[in-house]
Amino acid sequence: MEDRIVDLLLGLERVIGFTTTQVDGHSVNMQNYSVVEQVTGRQKRVQIEIMSEPEETREVLDALAEYKNSGIRYWVTDVKQAGRI
Repeated sequence: MEDRIVDLLLGLERVIGFTTTQVDGHSVNMQNYSVVEQVTGRQKRVQIEIMSEPEETREVLDALAEYKNSGIRYWVTDVKQAGRI
């Protein structure tokens, strides 16, 4: 699914870039974890970070609607300042 989502995001004209990071998810709710994941207490996941304007955020969420019920979690936060040094 990661490759399909990356391709989808790369195809959105208003998304000029994003970052993907391999992370471990932890939860007390482990019914979707494999036996190995239950023993280790972690599930491999991918975190995608996109910095965007509100209208671009809506476009991304609308595009991701095709993955409804796939378990994708998202959150939107305000960025007070960003730049490059």
